[in-house]
Amino acid sequence: MADTPKLSLCVITKNEEANLPGCIESVRGVVDEIVVTDSGSTDRTVALARRAGATVSSIVWRDDFSFAYNDCISHAKSEWVLLLDADERLDTDSIPILRRLIKRTDAFAYTVLRRDYFGSTLEDGSYAEMLQTRLFRRRDGLRFVGRIHQQLEPSLSACAAVEHRQVLPSEIRIDHLGYLGDQQQAKLARSIRMLELELAERPGSFYYLVELGRSKLAAGDATGVDALAEAAAMVETGAGPAGQSSPMVQVLIEQLLAADVLPDAFPMTLEKAEEIAETEYTDSIPVCWQLARKRFKSGRFEDAVRLLESIRSMASSGRYNKACSFAPTRIYTEAALNLGVCYAHVGRVDDAIAAFESILEDPTHGAAAAANAATLRSLNT
Repeated sequence: MADTPKLSLCVITKNEEANLPGCIESVRGVVDEIVVTDSGSTDRTVALARRAGATVSSIVWRDDFSFAYNDCISHAKSEWVLLLDADERLDTDSIPILRRLIKRTDAFAYTVLRRDYFGSTLEDGSYAEMLQTRLFRRRDGLRFVGRIHQQLEPSLSACAAVEHRQVLPSEIRIDHLGYLGDQQQAKLARSIRMLELELAERPGSFYYLVELGRSKLAAGDATGVDALAEAAAMVETGAGPAGQSSPMVQVLIEQLLAADVLPDAFPMTLEKAEEIAETEYTDSIPVCWQLARKRFKSGRFEDAVRLLESIRSMASSGRYNKACSFAPTRIYTEAALNLGVCYAHVGRVDDAIAAFESILEDPTHGAAAAANAATLRSLNT
């Protein structure tokens, strides 16, 4: 029987003393080596990494995740590489799956399911899921590009084809804790700075234009619409990604639908964005959410009901497009609250009450749901 191929965990760090031990502990017994690239920690991160047996290299941070990741994987010695951030954990149930999958000779890489937790604490239980490729065979020619949201070049699918192997789906799960608490705003500001640097060096990148646009809008900066306009013009002229079903076109459409109005000179109309949404992205929870919001605002309550019911169905089955992440409250409490309101508008009172009562324990929306349910019961007697 052939030996099990070896596996390296690769992590980049800066002041991660609170997170790194949990990350490393989650892969105990499944990785053969731990490789850490540190970019200037002033806390105990490096000491903790070395105590855990990691090989540690140090770099000067230059607002470039690819530079850091390339340094990290250059020190790895195993056949396989598993990439984790310090605030991520390998799910315990995934350990035997991972051991089994790296033995396959026909696989070059695997997608994994990253579960992004939101809220004040992990116990809140709110999360969204998205697919990412974090497990791949180490090759000297593979390098990351892009200051942020880095991508491997050559692509893993191209490398797999050369070796007559495949990039395969897996049931491996990673839990991401980086959105918990009050960490999001600081990360958003950092992302905007790095996206602007990336576009200054590589102008016209559709991916980075969409990311910059949505990041700025999320931070309350209205100039984000300018980046989205440039990306929308690329879709309209055919200069964007091939095929409108691209994940980043999905993100662009979601952002456009979230706007009540677009500037007069904007290169794509809201009507066109809705048309793309309804033909290409019926399995996208964030796109369906924005469509439901627009249908509600225009008084098309039956359509809003249909879309919100579809979101809840996709959420319960797990069968939705996981190319992009989203706020999980949209498939749990917010979906139930809004569906209850829509049911009430179309006269489905019992369904409305049931929807409201399903979230009475929610700390954010429970009080409103209880009030709505009580009002409907009083009107229904």
